[in-house]
Amino acid sequence: AAEVLTELSDGETIHSNVRLLPGERFAVFQVWHEQDGTGDEIWVLDLDSRERRMLIAGSNPWYSPSGHLLYGTSEGTLLAVPIDPRSAELTGAPAPLADGLVVRPPYGTIDYAVSSNGSLLYRRGGLSATEAEFVWMTRAGHATPVDPGWRLDPSLSGAYGWSLSPQGDRIVTTNSAGEVDLWVKQLPDGPFDRLTSDLGDERFPTWSPDGQSIAF
Repeated sequence: AAEVLTELSDGETIHSNVRLLPGERFAVFQVWHEQDGTGDEIWVLDLDSRERRMLIAGSNPWYSPSGHLLYGTSEGTLLAVPIDPRSAELTGAPAPLADGLVVRPPYGTIDYAVSSNGSLLYRRGGLSATEAEFVWMTRAGHATPVDPGWRLDPSLSGAYGWSLSPQGDRIVTTNSAGEVDLWVKQLPDGPFDRLTSDLGDERFPTWSPDGQSIAF
């Protein structure tokens, strides 16, 4: 059975980006206040008592095995602050890791991830471009267009999610035809076909392991 862990307080719009800390007693999560990323806060939830407290201003928290809590700002800065996972208390001052990261609309979050061994992946640059394209990227950093000439609106394809099929032969991504819908591109140079046409927005698609279904 599902159990509600948090309730929205006055002025809060969304609770998201939950990360368990080692020991699994505490979880950190983001509290949204405005869609432009201003006023966003990171809170701690005690899973035993269900009590929560504000930890630090920022967005998209992530625990690193180095013993740090990573988080972002609406200005595109990635910071790290030491944290004790046994008490969920901060034990030092924040320090910047990187700046100039992409700030994604509509909520002002940054894109990054931390692996179990502490490797950090993040996305730098701006969203001022009016067109974007998908590319194949090698580990050496060499980029090759998936389909030269195929262009998309980066605020839609980047902000609301995309997914490569397990077989590597199709991409499902968000695109606009009035509403935000899901479209499927046949690789390498096949058609780009609309998949959904419901009222409202369809976002964050993910392929099933057999490539036969898409969850969104």
